[in-house]
Formats: sequence, structure tokens, C-alpha cells
Amino acid sequence: KRDTNNILVPLIQLDQRLSGIENSVCFLQNVHPIKEIRDAANEAEVQLRKFAVEISMRKDVYKVIKAYSEKCDQSKLDPEWKRYLEFMLRDYRRAGLNLEDENYEKIKEIKKRMSEISSDFAKNLNEENTKFVLEEKELDGLTEDWKKARLITDDKDENKGKYDVSIKYPDLFPILRKCKVAATRE
Repeated sequence: KRDTNNILVPLIQLDQRLSGIENSVCFLQNVHPIKEIRDAANEAEVQLRKFAVEISMRKDVYKVIKAYSEKCDQSKLDPEWKRYLEFMLRDYRRAGLNLEDENYEKIKEIKKRMSEISSDFAKNLNEENTKFVLEEKELDGLTEDWKKARLITDDKDENKGKYDVSIKYPDLFPILRKCKVAATRE
């Protein structure tokens, strides 16, 4: 008998397992000090994302879920399960699983390519070391703690008293969100 426990629950469990693995790989890719390990983690992420595309594009799974949704009495489902089922079917349709095979395969290949490009972008951003030296007036709106962590204090550095800022997450996002100076955000 098909029910929530053997149709929807296994999909949630699979998603949880994959998310945990992907998070571990992404963590290594973003913070490990050894470039070869970061590169290996990036390649693992590319493979995981391709695998995730394969899983998310399985027509056989879509057909089972669609048949379940048509045969079950949705009025008897808990509101959470009903919403989950609705969103899952919506996402499958958006992914093109209801299309003819030719268009479905095109979408599948596009999703795989997008996944590769996304991983390459993340890798390139992680490896990027561009820095900007900014004056305090260019960082108006940022917290003192944030500025203190980037303050150049070396007496031998010609930029002593200024701020060393990268384009990486811990520097960039606070600037984009809190800096009052439009030119700095640009």
C-alpha cells in the first residue's frame, strides 16, 4: 500500500542525507588551507550536484508521487504533508518532468551545466584574493568590530590606519548590507 510513510518520508530522508554530505564537502571547499583538498572538495561538489540533478529529474519517481497524489484522499492528510506534496509536484513540473522526453532531456542537461558553472564560480571566488585598501570614511555604517578586524596596524605598511578588505563573504556581505557609502558598495 502506498502511503506517506513509504512515498514521501524516504524522499525527505534522502534529501537530508545528501544535504549533510554536500554541506561537509562545501565546508572543506570553503575553508581548508590546502589547495589540493579544496580542489578535491570542489570536484566532489560537482559530482554531488550532478547526482542531485539525476535524482531530482527521475520521471519514475515523479509518476509514483503524481499517482499517489491522485489516489490518496488529500483531505485526510495532515496540512504539512498536503503542502509538502503540493510543493513537490509543483517543483517537479517546474523542473520539466511533465514534458516530452526531448524537452525533458534538454532541461536535464541545462540543469547539469548550471550546476557545473555554479561550482566553478564558487571555486573561483574562493581562490580570488583581490583586496582593497579603504579609508574609514569609505566604511561608514560598518561596526567597530568589523573594522578593527581589517585595520592595517603594521608600522612598516604605508597603508597603516586604513582597512584591508577582500571580496570574500565575511568582508563583502556586511559592506553590501550595512555600508552607507554607495561608492564602496559598488
